[in-house]
Amino acid sequence: MLDYLKKDTKIDDTLLFIDKCAKYDIIGWHSLMVGFPNEPKEALKETFDLLKYIKRANKNNELLMFFFTPFPGTPLYEECIKLGFKPPDSLEGSSKYKISNVNMPWITEKYKNKALNFLYYIGLAYPDNEVNERIQNNKYKIFFYKFAKIISNIRLNMNFYGFPIEKKIGKSIQD
Repeated sequence: MLDYLKKDTKIDDTLLFIDKCAKYDIIGWHSLMVGFPNEPKEALKETFDLLKYIKRANKNNELLMFFFTPFPGTPLYEECIKLGFKPPDSLEGSSKYKISNVNMPWITEKYKNKALNFLYYIGLAYPDNEVNERIQNNKYKIFFYKFAKIISNIRLNMNFYGFPIEKKIGKSIQD
């Protein structure tokens, strides 16, 4: 995908950067995009593998994942229109694009949910210091996070993100 997007970087460069940051305990903010037109099926799993590597290097690394959105004047804009993308008809319409509101015709609901569930599970599998501070002194939240961390690690290892029952339970605990 990096070659397709004409990025002047390689995955090995990213891995080297992650390893150097981990060596010096530097917390990174890592932003990736998914959902490109004509994206090979294996690309999403490869992105998930990279994000898991980032979290394993330092659980406090921040992960940001966005769905690709074509913008006028960019190389993929016309290609996306040919694939069925309907551009917004106003500036206000453009402002409605966000990670949970995807309207690219090549991004299925299953794909979107898989990506969003992955982000949820990786956050549970590698809780950062902020999460640990929020749950301290609450035995129910501590129990849930311990249970959810085990389940999330199993899901991440098996690459299974469907039927997110823990997500529903977690949301009810947070409310």
